[in-house]
Amino acid sequence: VKVAAEILSARNEVVVRSSRPCMLRFQSVPIRYARTLIYSVPVLLDVAGEYQILELEMINLRRPRASPVHVASVKVLLEPRAGFGPGSGLPELYASEIQIRADLPWKKSLVYKWRRTLYVWSATVLFVTELGIVLCCFRQLLIPKKTRQRQLQHNNSLDPPSTTASRRARSQVKKRVSFQEN
Repeated sequence: VKVAAEILSARNEVVVRSSRPCMLRFQSVPIRYARTLIYSVPVLLDVAGEYQILELEMINLRRPRASPVHVASVKVLLEPRAGFGPGSGLPELYASEIQIRADLPWKKSLVYKWRRTLYVWSATVLFVTELGIVLCCFRQLLIPKKTRQRQLQHNNSLDPPSTTASRRARSQVKKRVSFQEN
């Protein structure tokens, strides 16, 4: 049996097609009868089952970055063996499963893997930026003038006397210098 997979575009055109031969494990008639006899009770109690799993890697698609084709669907076909007509020679399927693994580009995978951390950091940066803008633009409303004047007076009173004396001495020297020049 051949398994074929097709990736279809939105216009129902085949973008990529891949086919692989596959084969179920063969069991001879005596082994099949012995296995049925041994496993009859677990199969009837639904503890075990008679099934085979085939795993096939079908398509390894690498699209160019600026590819205009968008994938719309994936179609999987079972093709009969040679010598059999259409619909005959195919195994009976009771269930099937397809797994699609897609690798994102590195920037998108970084954002996907670290999304919670990026949300926290972006929220923190946004908050700090907004807080800075509000403090700069609305400082007059948030901190009244009287409070600021009290803070300035308090800061001046905390200066050691040597610094205030040296400030006075500097201002007097400047006044003397300016008077001598005239």
